[in-house]
Amino acid sequence: MVIIVGGVLSIPFTYWLMNDWRKDFTYRIDLSIDLFVLRGIISIFIVLITITYHALKVFIRDPVDMIGSE
Repeated sequence: MVIIVGGVLSIPFTYWLMNDWRKDFTYRIDLSIDLFVLRGIISIFIVLITITYHALKVFIRDPVDMIGSE
């Protein structure tokens, strides 16, 4: 949820900043919303992989080991 809110808040600012920065270049590419959507999807995918990895690591761990370390 935080990733989505951060993306929604940062996309307009980033788009404006990039267009302002690129206006003086002779050769430039057009910015499209596809670039921002693709980066957002990749970010969400990386977050989901990270959360899944850590959740599985905790799930597989033996509860006896956890109690013994306290």
